[in-house]
Amino acid sequence: MDLHHYKPCQLEQWINDAYLAEGIYSPEDLDMERVAGIFDTDVIYYLGPSFADWREGGYSVIFLDRTLQKEELRAVFFHELCHPVRHVGNQAELPQLFTDLQEVQAGLFQLYASLPFYMIHSYAEQLADTNMAPMLAYEFQLPVELVERRLQQIVSRIRKSAEERRMVESAAPPEQENRIVTHSPETLKMLDKLLWLSAQKGRPVFRGK
Repeated sequence: MDLHHYKPCQLEQWINDAYLAEGIYSPEDLDMERVAGIFDTDVIYYLGPSFADWREGGYSVIFLDRTLQKEELRAVFFHELCHPVRHVGNQAELPQLFTDLQEVQAGLFQLYASLPFYMIHSYAEQLADTNMAPMLAYEFQLPVELVERRLQQIVSRIRKSAEERRMVESAAPPEQENRIVTHSPETLKMLDKLLWLSAQKGRPVFRGK
């Protein structure tokens, strides 16, 4: 897999820039409280369902069910983090279609934030290994299913980028070759006759090679 052809989307690049600006370089740096602090969000562990609560220009809190396994807890955290960071409005008061859209966006945010591409890139040599997903799941402390979705997304985007390059190359006009133009004997005779007639009338005619 040639990771050089992967193109992060705008949201993904925004997350990457926010992480790098705060010194998040490795999976060990992706501590939930530290990541939440980057986006001015607090984390509270309690006995109950996980959710995010926030007010624009005000507080931002993620409540996490502390009974969840570590890997699932982290997956839920990165999903819920999207809501206060990227969304406006109370989901309970929004139309269902808008709520569904926000959940889709949160799913994408979860992939980008929990498995930043610039960190995955450091494992490029091992990505062909069939055990890569479990290994990354261990390194990033995430469910294997989440890692598999992220890897599939990366492969899909690389293939799309390759297809776009092929389409551009196939649409490009062929290079023009330098050609030497030669005249047939009949054409040369006609040019000679024109030269002679023009000379008789006193008008110069230039004969090409």
